[in-house]
Amino acid sequence: MTKRFKPRLRRLERLFSDCPVYYLTACTQGRRRVLADQEVHASFVTFAGQAAQRQVFVGRYVLMPDHAHFFAAFTPDSPSLSRWMKSWKNALSKTLRRLGVRAPHWQKGFFDHVMRSAESYG
Repeated sequence: MTKRFKPRLRRLERLFSDCPVYYLTACTQGRRRVLADQEVHASFVTFAGQAAQRQVFVGRYVLMPDHAHFFAAFTPDSPSLSRWMKSWKNALSKTLRRLGVRAPHWQKGFFDHVMRSAESYG
């Protein structure tokens, strides 16, 4: 018997905010506990700091051993959310490879939620 999954809603092409803030979550492949490392943290901080050059602004974050949560704000001049997340995963994967962690490092896709108010960010 084959499993039937409900079709997922597509991401909106246009948002009603000029600078949406997303709550983002990405998980490691197989939920491997490979993110609890100082070099991985340093790589995250470096990438987040350089993101402003691409008009993406990273806010609060939590790196767990097998997944990451963070907030990111995008302007009209930012790359697409999908393209930016791909770059983020690639940056951390580069560090993981240097640490000897075999690929694949990430589950396909990621979770995103558009924040509706500043209170949600608190």
